[in-house]
Amino acid sequence: MKLAAVAIGWLILLVTLARGGALLLPRSLAAALTLESYLSIVLVLSTCAGLAASFAVLPQPRAGLAIEERPRTTNLVVALLCAPVVLVVSAYLGFKLALPTLLEELAQGGRQAVERSTGEFGRTLVQAHVVTTLVWAIVLTPVAEELLFRGALWSAIRAPLGGWLATLITTVVFTLLHADQPGGAGIVRAVQAAVLGLALGCARHATGGIAAPMVLHAAFNLLTIAKLRRWIVSPGWPPPLPIATLYWQLAAVSAAVLLVAMSLIKQFVFRAEVTMHARAAPRLEGLDENLLPGAKSEVTVEPEGDGSQVRWTITREVRSLPLFAMALWRREKLRHAMRAALSRLHE
Repeated sequence: MKLAAVAIGWLILLVTLARGGALLLPRSLAAALTLESYLSIVLVLSTCAGLAASFAVLPQPRAGLAIEERPRTTNLVVALLCAPVVLVVSAYLGFKLALPTLLEELAQGGRQAVERSTGEFGRTLVQAHVVTTLVWAIVLTPVAEELLFRGALWSAIRAPLGGWLATLITTVVFTLLHADQPGGAGIVRAVQAAVLGLALGCARHATGGIAAPMVLHAAFNLLTIAKLRRWIVSPGWPPPLPIATLYWQLAAVSAAVLLVAMSLIKQFVFRAEVTMHARAAPRLEGLDENLLPGAKSEVTVEPEGDGSQVRWTITREVRSLPLFAMALWRREKLRHAMRAALSRLHE
């Protein structure tokens, strides 16, 4: 309940500041701020408030926010390679769905009508100072949004509903927050946000932390800015969709590297972990550590506040990608059984 309250309060604060916070500023200051400067301030303020609330209220804030002590390099590399694939898929679906609306806008008002629908946000991505744009798009936004969406909110939903529903619900919320433009451009932005949110949720579910989603989010934003600012210029394919051919090639190479790497990997490591705060000294003698046959089980107990923190980790080597995917699908059931086993020891 505490984590859910923190996540909801954090989300409400972010939305309120982003959409109405400028009204609280003096007119002279509001007029002097660019959109990216204002949104950067909003991200910093809301994230600081969310982190402060998390570390003040939650007994295990790092676990609740999915902050990893040592993210696995493999997870980060895979997230980086997935970024071009996610961008191309999201852009293709977005433009495909928005094409009738975009063609109608072009017929009625020309290219200017389409550009007007992107609003100040679209102009900011193209015209604002490159350094501040990059800091906002590939540093502040990925860190702030992943701490909230795939950190606090995902964990709060995962506890009662499981990881897959947490991924779906956070994707819907993430999409709604980014559905802030009208017309065809708004359709493209919403669809891209939905595909990105789904990919980020899957990365959170597969890795158990927010480091990989942050890398994927940052790389996605960087590729998007490179296209909008025409750092990468190549013919669009398939006509008339404006997706750079070079991006299709980059996505194909990334996908091929991932497939080859996965085919060469002889084993995958499946991992499930739960933590519990115990006020009394934990009794571990009756703990059934054989919930997953053939797996290694490790239980650690560390002093925390007025009690102890019990961390139970189960790992198992899986020798094929399909079996690893199946293990990930069933991980929530295993975590639920692990929590229940720990709870019975402290009743």
